[in-house]
Amino acid sequence: GFDVEVREDVPALDEGMIRRALLRGSLVCGRVDGLSLALNRQLWQIGYMAVVRSDPVDRSLVVEVSMSRC
Repeated sequence: GFDVEVREDVPALDEGMIRRALLRGSLVCGRVDGLSLALNRQLWQIGYMAVVRSDPVDRSLVVEVSMSRC
C-alpha cells in the first residue's frame, strides 16, 4: 500500500474519482519504479497529476496528488 496526500487545490468532490484512478494505476503496475508513470496515466485523464516519493529506509511510498499544470 501507499499513503496519499491531496494538495489543497484538489476539490473534495473529486476524491472518489481520484481514488478509482489510483486503484486502476496501481493494479496495472507490477513494479514500484513504474508506479509514478502508471498513476499519472490514469490521473492525467481526469485533470490531475501525482508525485510519488519513496523512503528507502522504511520502504514506504507517499503519493501527492494535485491539479495538472497542463
